[in-house]
Amino acid sequence: MFKSLFTILLAVLWQASQAQIASALVTVDDGMPINSAWTITQDKNGVMWFGTIDGLCSYDGFTTKTYKTIIGDSTSISENCRHDVYVDNANNLWVAHTNGISKFNQQTEKFSNIYVYSEKKNRDIINRIVGEDNSGNIWTWIYGEGLVVFNKKGEIVLQYGMASINSQKCIKAQFDLQKNIYLSIDQTGFYKFNMTTKQFENFPYARIGSFCITSDNKFLVPGLQNEILLLNKLGTTLESYTIDQAALSKPDILLYFNTIIAYSGNEYYIGTTDGIFILNLQEKSIKRFVFSKIVAENYAIGDCLYKDASGNLWAGTTASGVRRFLLSSKKFELLTPFNNDHTIVKAINKNAQNLFVGYFDGGMDIYNLNHELISHINNTNTNLPSNHVNAIMPLSN
Repeated sequence: MFKSLFTILLAVLWQASQAQIASALVTVDDGMPINSAWTITQDKNGVMWFGTIDGLCSYDGFTTKTYKTIIGDSTSISENCRHDVYVDNANNLWVAHTNGISKFNQQTEKFSNIYVYSEKKNRDIINRIVGEDNSGNIWTWIYGEGLVVFNKKGEIVLQYGMASINSQKCIKAQFDLQKNIYLSIDQTGFYKFNMTTKQFENFPYARIGSFCITSDNKFLVPGLQNEILLLNKLGTTLESYTIDQAALSKPDILLYFNTIIAYSGNEYYIGTTDGIFILNLQEKSIKRFVFSKIVAENYAIGDCLYKDASGNLWAGTTASGVRRFLLSSKKFELLTPFNNDHTIVKAINKNAQNLFVGYFDGGMDIYNLNHELISHINNTNTNLPSNHVNAIMPLSN
């Protein structure tokens, strides 16, 4: 039987979509300085940015560019290690790193190193960009200083500290819906910075680690024994979700939760030391994110996760580079033709009720909007002069 290449391609793509989630890697072979990423974000031009321990990388889908410290060039970034990247409303990049804070102007491709330590610090310290407030100011956490606020010019306008936590690593910092700031501080726990009183408050939950504020201002935090807890603003546990032992790569392994991000509705993605998991609040379940038929690939460490503007998921790993998962891509569906011997498609048209497909020497098929074949037209069952249908167009409603 004569089959068109188009039909065969549809079949292959459909079968592949059932087998695994389409993904692609960005590695040192593509220009990254190292096969790991500390943070991932996307600017307003659609360019992806990867913070690594050996340079800040941009990736436009084709090429990778790495920005590093250039000795003697004050417009280069002042540190190559552990970048936390935030994109403001004007598409400027604010970068926290182990030597302070830098601001990157995308038009000039120059850095302004707006906060630099007078002496080189240990590379183990962590600084953070919290985000942008309603006035356009950028809030940051700087090791040794606490919360430091910059205006759009990169000038310090406000600073708030607390002696017991100023010189601690900030694991994560996030605004809630009221623009209060929640911080996970190494060795001491969770804190809330009350934007009304401008005071730090102990959040009543002692464990430290990554966390995520939900759309209704609740908190997803790591619990004990491979569980995620849903807390209210008083620190009360509302729900607990435990990863089943069968989903782990090894029995009795204890996971570290590196990151938790909102994906859609009730779905949250969790990056761990044993791969990526999906938490569904409605189903009250945590399942492993299985994307590959190669079992070991599903256990790759998820250091950081990011949902881009198209709904695709990006995952930074410890040693495998950055992987992009095409979660939002549309899958092909193979329509069943009337005659499998004539499937070279020459014309397609659609109205509010039907899809019309014309073939080379095969007449025309008519489908409903559920893609079910409801009729076939050829030169035998109608007065169609030829079975070669090269164009289809409406004459009237």
